[in-house]
Amino acid sequence: CITVTMKTEKTPFAPPRVVRPDEAGARADRFIASLFPYLGYGSVQKFLRLGKIKCDGKKLRGADLLTSGQTLTFFFPTNVNEEARASYTQRK
Repeated sequence: CITVTMKTEKTPFAPPRVVRPDEAGARADRFIASLFPYLGYGSVQKFLRLGKIKCDGKKLRGADLLTSGQTLTFFFPTNVNEEARASYTQRK
């Protein structure tokens, strides 16, 4: 049984991530999936849908294109990340 502990909207899960100039133009969903490969693309889509990933404080859609200097903030459930990372490293 997996217990999910949610952080509040005011408590980011990870430090904010500023989009670099060489990363500009990428789709938000694909970029975030590359940052957190152990979460899986479906989880990234779900977090985007639920508004758990913000761009400059606003809800982000997966198809949005990122521009240089935008700040991404992540509000994921805390233990989903730890369990997903553990299973991801075991598979490799």
